[in-house]
Amino acid sequence: YAPAYYNWGHVQYFKGDLDGALDEINQALSLDPNFPYSYFIRGLIRHAQGRRAEAAADFQKSSGLGFPYATFWSWITEMESGQGDLARKDFSNALGKPDLFKPNDDWASQIANFLLGKITQDQLMTKAQAGNDAEASGRFCEAWFYAGMSKRLAGDPNGAKECFGKAIATGSKGSEEFVEANREAAESPKP
Repeated sequence: YAPAYYNWGHVQYFKGDLDGALDEINQALSLDPNFPYSYFIRGLIRHAQGRRAEAAADFQKSSGLGFPYATFWSWITEMESGQGDLARKDFSNALGKPDLFKPNDDWASQIANFLLGKITQDQLMTKAQAGNDAEASGRFCEAWFYAGMSKRLAGDPNGAKECFGKAIATGSKGSEEFVEANREAAESPKP
């Protein structure tokens, strides 16, 4: 039953019911403590609740179970905590793990390379265009979201807000990055 609780928790997360989502995800994890997506969603919930240390632990657990997007969020939480050197080191080490990232030929690797400064924002957007239109919409949402996070963490709130707006404009409502872009845009200071 763990996937059922996870799915309902995921729906609650998308609806913005963070407490309800957390209850369902915790139930899923009590039934299957090796379900990487549950740790990832619980990390997003805890991050949104301002519980950064707990979120970081969930992202690290999810990443350790083979979910690469959790590695992005581990980087984000470490950067938010002022641990930039550790964030880059941990991320570089994770990028070298073939069971987590394919060497530079998958979409997750492209996002990782962007966050590590190995490719530019323009190069990331070019990579997002690859594939069919349905896939490109989701990739553009993700690309603009992570570009926004990169700008926010670098102290550029206006650039971040612009990127979050572009992520939202993709209309990719089925992605966690769409939800988080909306959350970030709502929390961003007005120019």
